[in-house]
Amino acid sequence: MPTPTSTTTPLHPSTSTDLMPAKALADRWDTTVKVLANRRSAGQGPPYVKVHSRIFYRFGDVLAYEQAGYVEPLAAR
Repeated sequence: MPTPTSTTTPLHPSTSTDLMPAKALADRWDTTVKVLANRRSAGQGPPYVKVHSRIFYRFGDVLAYEQAGYVEPLAAR
């Protein structure tokens, strides 16, 4: 039986060095590739890897960026 192949990148790659294309990050953050491009040009967002004209993000960098923005809610008074 042939093994199915996937053309999409999982939202949770298996290792922190796995690369995700900009479209996968845009889907993860419920935004657009254009917004990510604007943030890159403004020096914002997680580090990225440029291969020819394609942009990729390392999963570990994305997780670190997300965790850096984590805010612990204040306890109820």
